[in-house]
Amino acid sequence: MKRILPYLLFLFLLGCSKEEKSYEHWSKLASEKYKEIVALTQSVHCTEINDFETVQIGHNYLLLHPSIKGQYGKLMQEYEYLQTQAGKAAGREGILNDIFAPPNPPVRKQCQNGKPTLIFAQNLTLEEARSELSTRLAEIKAFYNDVTCTNANDWSVYGIRTGCCIEAIAIHKTIKTVEFIQKIDLYNRIMEQKMTLEKVGCAGIPPCASSIKSIQCVDGKPVIEMAKL
Repeated sequence: MKRILPYLLFLFLLGCSKEEKSYEHWSKLASEKYKEIVALTQSVHCTEINDFETVQIGHNYLLLHPSIKGQYGKLMQEYEYLQTQAGKAAGREGILNDIFAPPNPPVRKQCQNGKPTLIFAQNLTLEEARSELSTRLAEIKAFYNDVTCTNANDWSVYGIRTGCCIEAIAIHKTIKTVEFIQKIDLYNRIMEQKMTLEKVGCAGIPPCASSIKSIQCVDGKPVIEMAKL
């Protein structure tokens, strides 16, 4: 009950005015609330990084210590309310607010100057990127080794970067699907960082461009048949 009362007071104060507020108004409040959340997560001194849990807010990632979960939950309730109101205002004002941002999951977490810190693909050096890609590609290729393909309809296709090309890779529709997608999304971001550091440009349609014809089970493994464009 103690946690609920401040939240109810928060809603009451926001709702005192009958006037419908603008998208700019609500999005500004949401942005300020998000900054509060970030400040809270950074307030715990970091000595053991494994004590911190990675949490996702929209397209952003933060590190959360269990000692502040209660405060974090309260601020998140308030933030989600403000985001909802911003969405409603955007609808009233005809504002399109569904810009797609590619997933950018963190590569690892570490304590840095006493602060819990997430390291992303764009923070990696070229040497680090190459090392990460080698390790992660082996993990991805072996990910479904213990899953036998008996029905091709159980499998779908996801895209993994191989330089300027996007290679099709089989993904099971129900078994560890989210985990596999997260691994590939991170691999793709690291590949993009490597290409950026190597100054690799991809212009026009690559010669490897192809379309998917079918997925078949061959010797217990999903095999994707491709057709050149």
